[in-house]
Amino acid sequence: MWYKPNESMYHARQLGLDAKGAGSDPRRYGSETKDAPRENLARVAYSYVSLLRPLPKYLAYQAAARPLKG
Repeated sequence: MWYKPNESMYHARQLGLDAKGAGSDPRRYGSETKDAPRENLARVAYSYVSLLRPLPKYLAYQAAARPLKG
């Protein structure tokens, strides 16, 4: 489970928010088995992006062509 409700409630209270928790549906859905490989590949791709931080494909060219003036 990636979502941590207890931790979220703790942070909300530390920020002074009047937060209420809600339970979720604990059932497993039929599409989870076919969605699992796609989700795993998405996690690997996100890990690559977050760890290596590659330059954006289009923004890098725009930034080189038009430097910021300030």
